[in-house]
Amino acid sequence: IDSRSPGANNAMALLYQLERDSARAEEYFKKALSYDRDFTQARNNYGVFLATQNRFDEAFVQFDLASRDVNYQRRPQVFLSLGAVASKLGKTREATDAWGRALALDKELPGPYLELANMYFEQGDFPEAKRYLDRHAQLTQPSARSLWLAVRLEDAFGNADGVASKGMALRKLFPYSREAIAYQKWVQDRGQSQ
Repeated sequence: IDSRSPGANNAMALLYQLERDSARAEEYFKKALSYDRDFTQARNNYGVFLATQNRFDEAFVQFDLASRDVNYQRRPQVFLSLGAVASKLGKTREATDAWGRALALDKELPGPYLELANMYFEQGDFPEAKRYLDRHAQLTQPSARSLWLAVRLEDAFGNADGVASKGMALRKLFPYSREAIAYQKWVQDRGQSQ
């Protein structure tokens, strides 16, 4: 009915993305934004699309622009995504800031807690990593990624029982995950029994 409708073009972009037609998806995301450059939903969706294409620099720009819309209801998720692409780009300060802003807007959003826990673990700040991982565990069910991080954190604290229980949960709940494979290799490299 209206070929210049930003909403319709965004919907077409999502449809083409679902059908794995990347070229047409991008074409329609760009159309949606050309008809309404302040259409944050399309900007956010375009950022997600770019991130799935490993085009992190471009995704960072889209998420950064989307994050400025204080009226966008999914703004906490935008900051979560902004932090993720910033982390991929090695922009640790920007990632930390984005995840912190996501939590300031929605303290019940589990994703930023896991991201911050992982970041603090990689920096060697194990108490801070544990604090964020524990909060993540209070908000949502475990994932392969959170359990693998929990295994390594328990090991950092010298808690053999914690390593065993988190490792068992990882193997039981997510036996075919990359994290379970990494755990099994980690155990073998250390000469431990599973």
